Amino acid sequence: MLPAQNELHKHIRYFENLENFNLSDSEFERLMRRNPRTVHLHTSPLALKVIQAMKLRNISGIPVMISSHCPESNGKEMADQYRNRGLDEALIDRFELAVRKVEELAFRQADIWIFPSEEALEPYKQTIPDFADWMKNKDVRYVATGAMPARRTAANNPLYQKIPGISNYRVISFIGRHNSVKGYDIFIEAGMHFINSDENVLVIVAGAPSDEFPSPVHPRWIELGWYPNPGDIFDVSDIFILPNRMTYYDLVLIEALSSGVNIVASATGGNKSVYALTEGAIRLFDGTTSDLVRNVNAILHSGSQPVSHRSKRIESTYSKYFTPRQFAERYNRVVDAIHSEYINR
Repeated sequence: MLPAQNELHKHIRYFENLENFNLSDSEFERLMRRNPRTVHLHTSPLALKVIQAMKLRNISGIPVMISSHCPESNGKEMADQYRNRGLDEALIDRFELAVRKVEELAFRQADIWIFPSEEALEPYKQTIPDFADWMKNKDVRYVATGAMPARRTAANNPLYQKIPGISNYRVISFIGRHNSVKGYDIFIEAGMHFINSDENVLVIVAGAPSDEFPSPVHPRWIELGWYPNPGDIFDVSDIFILPNRMTYYDLVLIEALSSGVNIVASATGGNKSVYALTEGAIRLFDGTTSDLVRNVNAILHSGSQPVSHRSKRIESTYSKYFTPRQFAERYNRVVDAIHSEYINR
């Protein structure tokens, strides 16, 4: 048996046995030692563990809040990692069904859902057929996410040495997984359009390569692989592209805002929420390659100033809405309101 198929069998056995979704006595004691007024969980499996642990111990009056940070159904996302690898598709389907069941139980039984925006619900509505039914009579709260400024190399940006002459190019960049959900195939088509039509364009890509969409082989298409300091990439880029087909609330977009780089993002999910706050400082495209090309061209040919000049409007949007402090203040206000409302019921 292939190692991956053996791993898949183990995952199936684990997720199909709902008794696995509980806390040990020591884990539960550690949780309750804090005298929580609410418990906020960030994955469906962990949320179900806490919910079932409380039920088994007849604990009530402590609202369970759930957030999920997947760009789509957790079951679909986990199962898709095994697809196109020569494994038994029936087993993969069985695994997806088991994870989806855990996901459903967690969302249906949680007292409160915390999402970064209403638009961030879109990928769940698209990949979970009964999601609207799950939402009925649910207490859903929205807290816009924040993030630290994009990490940079402490000293000189190493990309200037790694890519000789980069300052002479118009640089278009992408950061993320090379798959369909992230729209990497859309980026490839648009990126090659600019490489073939403009000898002054260079493309930089960060993220693990994928067999699903192999990257073009071209001297002006630079693959960095996994890269720990996205700020380095933003700082050498004229335009950063986020072409997701589905979007939850992508932290790389918040990190890009912190750098002030020009941004073109797909009009999906949380991207639309961020766009509304930037008051048009970033550009959205409709998901087609032609509209992406049109928006990139509008930036590249926007005037006499070099496009590498950072947008003050974009930087100010980050400072105004998306710093960790502002996120913490929003989150605390929402949690304080929940405590007050649920305690007074």
